[in-house]
Amino acid sequence: MQRYINSVANANGTPVSGASVLVQTYPAGTTATIYASNSTAIPVANPVTTDSNGQFAFYAPDGRYQLVISGNAITTQTIKDILLEDTSDGGSLGVFSSITVGTPVISDVEVVAQWTQSYNGYVQQILQNTNNGNAASADYIVSNNLGTANTYYGDFGINSSTFLGSGSFNLPNATYLYSQNGDLVLGTQSLNGVHIVVNNGTTDAISVSASGVSTIQPGVATPAGGSSAAVLLFGTTAGFGIYYGSGAPTISAAAGSLYIRTDNAGASLRLYSNTTGSTVWAAITSA
Repeated sequence: MQRYINSVANANGTPVSGASVLVQTYPAGTTATIYASNSTAIPVANPVTTDSNGQFAFYAPDGRYQLVISGNAITTQTIKDILLEDTSDGGSLGVFSSITVGTPVISDVEVVAQWTQSYNGYVQQILQNTNNGNAASADYIVSNNLGTANTYYGDFGINSSTFLGSGSFNLPNATYLYSQNGDLVLGTQSLNGVHIVVNNGTTDAISVSASGVSTIQPGVATPAGGSSAAVLLFGTTAGFGIYYGSGAPTISAAAGSLYIRTDNAGASLRLYSNTTGSTVWAAITSA
């Protein structure tokens, strides 16, 4: 047999005392036989009742179960497909139990933990590392069947204020997302776009439409003569890149930079190259 322990809380996260928890087999839905310990053959009453802290516990033979939770000030809820197994008695189903806070509205199989809250504001789950050391961080980790302490995982985290190291992943106060030993995929699985926003901007820095069209700085209007905000920069040379604007270029840029003129003033006035590293541009004749 395997012990199962959990708690019941209302929509505000307050533990519910005296709630009824009916243990049933899954998927049949028949009332299960439950016990007070692993060493007794005497069943206990089913349903069980939560204590003053909202907690309840029981033992049950290896198998799959569902819980029907009801009581005052809570909505009756069924938590399905809870897998219990005591590996010490030779079972091979795999230990599975779940943590539930609040009253779930999403029902699915193999749910390890579920938090539900209704509040007109931020509903948060906070992981904070208060250590300010130069190697301190707070991280959420996901892994798969090949995962070890150092391989095959994904990491979403934040560095401490004094974090040390080279590269962007080691910047102090940086929030990061990365994949180890596998590709990192960012995108949508429905007909929706992707947006990258900086500095709490009201327009995107980069956007990818639902049809897959990428746009850099879609909120920047075409500037007359070019602008430092209307450019795609390359490498470590300051100001080296591709600029665009209406009319002849007046923007200062690194030598060798290109300027695309949007008003198409003729074959000799469509494209320019910066020749001096300042505001001097030479027109490039095109067909």
